[in-house]
Amino acid sequence: MVSLSFSSHISDRIGPFLLENSNSSLDSVKTGPTATAAYPAKAVPGLDLTVNMFVGHWQTNTGSNVDSEALTAGIRYKW
Repeated sequence: MVSLSFSSHISDRIGPFLLENSNSSLDSVKTGPTATAAYPAKAVPGLDLTVNMFVGHWQTNTGSNVDSEALTAGIRYKW
């Protein structure tokens, strides 16, 4: 069993998967934890298949908080 803390950016590894957690967001109106699971593609060094999970809320222009969840998949290349 793995215990994940969302207090700061952390990385952990389960088998071939790299698990990353962060409270930072690329969008300034979103707040909440983001977890990323990355699987390295062995055919291309530095290429990861990723799944990002976000749970939090949006700060709207009226000051109300709107709940938000997102699950996205993609690739990332580290050089």
